[in-house]
Amino acid sequence: MEMVRDVFGNPITTATLEGMPEYRSESGEITRIERARAAMVMQKARGKDYVKARAHAEHLKDESGTKLANLVLIYNATGDTVRCVGQKDWIGLDVEYPPLIGNGQWAAFLTVKNPSYSYGSTSAVVYRGKNADGTNCDYMLSWSNPANRDKWDNAVCTQVRRTNHFDNRATWSEIYNHLDTLSEICNHLDTTRSSQEDTWNGCTSIITTDSAVFAVVEGTLTLEDV
Repeated sequence: MEMVRDVFGNPITTATLEGMPEYRSESGEITRIERARAAMVMQKARGKDYVKARAHAEHLKDESGTKLANLVLIYNATGDTVRCVGQKDWIGLDVEYPPLIGNGQWAAFLTVKNPSYSYGSTSAVVYRGKNADGTNCDYMLSWSNPANRDKWDNAVCTQVRRTNHFDNRATWSEIYNHLDTLSEICNHLDTTRSSQEDTWNGCTSIITTDSAVFAVVEGTLTLEDV
């Protein structure tokens, strides 16, 4: 796959794992599951690729001069390349999301407050991948960083669904309303707002955030039981 400037690390492919018997299935083949497992091992190591991705997001923040932003890092451990198929920037400036993320790669980008308004930054992105059997699924990651901290705090939400599930206004409205409810301090515990996981048809998505004005949002796209 072609490298883009917002994606970090070399993709973990079948060729990468050849000669490593621990990543072979009983049939001797290197499957999508084995590639996903290898990527998860790399993620847990938090090596130089994570450091580069985080530094890139920090650089974008400094370059923007904004006073409120989400530093978003997304890791692909699905066993194959995922492709961006949708986005929603409800509040804040529009974002150009990385179009492709290879297995074992980090994507890093920034979503920021619109300086013309008093609101914060609330966005979502959808990446399409495959489950272990090769069936497509859509991973949705969303996050909210409100400007008014008297009533609201940062929140995240994730869902995995069939392809094109997020291609309609009603679904996006439900997600936005859910994020808004999660953000209200009086409604939820911090752990409910700051961390979510969802699994559908063998595909799993995880997302976390913190409570900072410059929030670090981390998402992981993977397969069930990897």
